[in-house]
Amino acid sequence: MPGARHHNKLADLLLVAGLACSAFYYQCQAIQRADQQSVMEARIRTVYD
Repeated sequence: MPGARHHNKLADLLLVAGLACSAFYYQCQAIQRADQQSVMEARIRTVYD
């Protein structure tokens, strides 16, 4: 569904998907943490090498 994000509220989409808001936001934060860790890992590998 291209553009569905612009026509539906997040709460409605989460309701249809059967997800709690807290679960959605937890996953968003987990992705950000993983991205930060991968950047740091690349820096550490560069220094180590």
